Amino acid sequence: MTSGKTYRFGDFVLRPATREFLRKGAAIAVPVRLFDCLAYLIEHRSRAVGRDELGAAVWGRSDVSEAQLTQTILRARRLLNEGSGDASCIRTIPKFGYHWVCDVAVEIADESPRAPIAPVPVPARDDDAPQTVPRPRRPRWIVAAAACAMALAAAAAWFYVRPLPPPAPAPEATEAAIVVLPLDVAPDGDAAWVRLGAMDVVAERLRAAGLKVPASEDTLALMRASGARPADVLRGSGAAWLVSGRAGRSARGWRVDLKAANAAGFDYAASEEADEVLPALRAATDALMRQLGLKSVPSSDADLALEETVRRAQAAMLANDFPTAQRILTQAPSRVSERPELRYQIAVLAFRAGRLDDAETGWRDLLDDESVARASPLRARAHYGLGAIAMMRDRADDAERSFGAALTLLEGRDNLLEYGKALGGRGGARLTLGRVQEGMDDLARARVVLEQSGDRLALARLNVAYGIASLARDRPREAVPVLADAIADLEPFGAVNERAHAYSAQVNAGLALLDYAQASQANEAARALLPLIGDPLNRAETLLDRATLLLAQGRLDEADPVLAELDALDLAPYAGLDGRRLELRARRAWDRGDVQAVPALATAAVDRLAPVDAETAADMVLLRQRALLALDRRDAAQTALDTLPSALQAPPGGRAPLGLRLAQAELQAARGDLKAAEWEFAAAAAVVDAGDVPAQTLRLTASRVPVLLAQGQRDAASALVGRLPEAADADFDGALVRVRLYHALGRVQPWADALRRARALAGQRTIPAALTVPPVP
Repeated sequence: MTSGKTYRFGDFVLRPATREFLRKGAAIAVPVRLFDCLAYLIEHRSRAVGRDELGAAVWGRSDVSEAQLTQTILRARRLLNEGSGDASCIRTIPKFGYHWVCDVAVEIADESPRAPIAPVPVPARDDDAPQTVPRPRRPRWIVAAAACAMALAAAAAWFYVRPLPPPAPAPEATEAAIVVLPLDVAPDGDAAWVRLGAMDVVAERLRAAGLKVPASEDTLALMRASGARPADVLRGSGAAWLVSGRAGRSARGWRVDLKAANAAGFDYAASEEADEVLPALRAATDALMRQLGLKSVPSSDADLALEETVRRAQAAMLANDFPTAQRILTQAPSRVSERPELRYQIAVLAFRAGRLDDAETGWRDLLDDESVARASPLRARAHYGLGAIAMMRDRADDAERSFGAALTLLEGRDNLLEYGKALGGRGGARLTLGRVQEGMDDLARARVVLEQSGDRLALARLNVAYGIASLARDRPREAVPVLADAIADLEPFGAVNERAHAYSAQVNAGLALLDYAQASQANEAARALLPLIGDPLNRAETLLDRATLLLAQGRLDEADPVLAELDALDLAPYAGLDGRRLELRARRAWDRGDVQAVPALATAAVDRLAPVDAETAADMVLLRQRALLALDRRDAAQTALDTLPSALQAPPGGRAPLGLRLAQAELQAARGDLKAAEWEFAAAAAVVDAGDVPAQTLRLTASRVPVLLAQGQRDAASALVGRLPEAADADFDGALVRVRLYHALGRVQPWADALRRARALAGQRTIPAALTVPPVP
């Protein structure tokens, strides 16, 4: 892939180097594999590309399933449907593969192949109004959790202590990522650290030459998940080259042998000796780079005692041997014990060991030290660590400031991996604060930067956060392919907690799209991970999703043991999780017909959810009101609506959550103020129309149609039902609203068909008795 090329066709522009795809000048967020598929077909447009070849280029393997490949091509064609001027830019070659056939104009830029870090816009909303009250079905804490998971892994992986010279441009042949494996080390108790410690030494010099090298922790995770099979490590990382080697004592001091090999069978080797192991490692790496046609960077005058101390501690941390790392760092020679680089590592160790107070104190002391004032990379990492701690402690405003400070220090330094992770951290903080568009902008930029860095695990983690954020913007269709790609990229690394978050997001995307099959499949995959999930919050999330699905399908008896398991968990410290548990209890009582129990349960849920999840809290306001009206307690319903928590009261010009709008409309209709009810329904319709969520369209229709029918506005009711998305036919409420409409219209046969459908979808829910009586034609 030639990094300086720009491809133009129709209204589209594709730039491989910066991972940009534009339509009529506007940037479009494109999933990783979809982008790679388009780029590969365009770059090889002079010929047809076989399916195996395309699979190897995009997925890193030739055994990609026919369904997976076909689905990606279908998504590519849909993406190109408008503006290309040709509906068949990608032509299917029967029994072989695909061929790009549209005209393409190629521009070659004069700039360096290393792309600058620049803002990348995400697709604009259909409306320009500010989102004062977030409207996700997903609670904001879940967005924060996904972004925080990425932040924690990143902070733990920032080990290296000294800045390297700016990267030299890598030749085109070596643009793909390269993975560095642990070295084989001859038995030597004092040198055992070299096995893992050498990984970062070699990786840093390769990065300085312009290569994409995954973090050592990512490589070790791949090795654990794949049984250390080199071919699986290559596939999982998406890399093209693998560096392995050995180190041992020699007559001169130390000898290091390195080899770089790729899947095609090409390999290069280099060996060097030196008095100490670190100079031998650097010399061997430089010799290997010369074999690859790369220019090495000058070595700095590093303090070998300091560097070896840090590398030994890093090796222990990579092995999760925190006591040994602690001993190495605290027993360092006195002349290096006060060096900022060592103090930074002590804070990293405290962070990884869960001693957040010690880590925070260590990083703040570094930032207050005047001697570190000019050490921008070290200060940036300290700010980043403080941002990660702030996210863990639910201080999103502090996190935003810390990540912002890190970004300022990293700007223009070509630290793509660090810059991308800091952008992702700030994006997660902004989403948690309810500043959805700013958060999405940061995440979109971070995706582009991390794609350039070659760190597939970091990108996959960020894509989970991006997919969840798309749900927060009421864009579930946009979230689905992003989450699917993220899960596929996370799987080779193990990454159990991150996958559980992604599966939960898929469940909620399926519910938003009224696609219960997709939601159930994702939840089953998450439940299969339960024995491996160490995070109790992830376990609770998976159980909550399970209970939500069962209740949505009317499987009330099956939901009861899941709810009982949730009741047994200590969720009191977590308002979002505990509020969802109470929400499900209220819904279960309503579906069972226990209307008397609903108001108290719903009120408890509102109190817990209002500060953290306005949308779900508003849904509970609506359910509580319906229960109070069913109990003929209209005054109590009005009082409850007049005394909402401040978090649910939208400021002037702001948007109230959908559930709150519907509650206000239904109460006004019950009071006979039809003009006020219609105004609220119109406001609710504006909320629904601003997004792309079939479930919200159905909720609005199911709420408004009974009011219209009571007023005799049958044509208006028919128009609403006629505009329901096709997916509503698979939902009980969708079937029930049709029963209600056909009953009012006196259409016997359509009513009977709809009633059969509703009964098939009801599960253990009850259909109102009046609707089961045949209508009068």
